[in-house]
Amino acid sequence: MKGHIDAINRSLDKPALSAGAMQVYLLMTHDYRPGGAHNQESTKGHLAAFFGGAFRRNAPSEKRYKGIKQDLEIGLPHERFEKAVADTAPKSRRQRIEVVWHIDLDQLSEADQSAE
Repeated sequence: MKGHIDAINRSLDKPALSAGAMQVYLLMTHDYRPGGAHNQESTKGHLAAFFGGAFRRNAPSEKRYKGIKQDLEIGLPHERFEKAVADTAPKSRRQRIEVVWHIDLDQLSEADQSAE
């Protein structure tokens, strides 16, 4: 992306474009979580917390630990997710990349601000 930013900035009187934030995710997330009804267990971090002992500090967290242990005995989060989306169209299995660009309007000349 840096090459694209540099090329655009070279075409302007002053550098005005910079990359902001970026997120990458599977497109099927939109199909799997319509309205937030489901959650991808593989993104919750329970597996790492379970094996790291995060849920073994007191009685309430011990209960949580045992619940996660039961879930893990059924199957690992990524295995359950794979089963849940097994019938998803291949197109939805594509990765989506979203990029936020910053344009410093103060750096643009009047000609660049009105260019089409």
